[in-house]
Amino acid sequence: MHIKSMLIALLILFTATTGSALASGLAKTIATSCEKELQGFCKDVTPGEGRILACLYAHLDKLSGQ
Repeated sequence: MHIKSMLIALLILFTATTGSALASGLAKTIATSCEKELQGFCKDVTPGEGRILACLYAHLDKLSGQ
């Protein structure tokens, strides 16, 4: 449940801060922390405009609790 809340909050934050340095830093943090999930579920998703976060959100029920 904690990971779901965090991803929802990050999705909202990314939407509000698209293109900023903050969004870039968060994207790097997510990419590092969720590398396995990104490769497993979102490897064919083109980065940008929140598509990666949308992909992770679409697979929330399959994500690890890290």
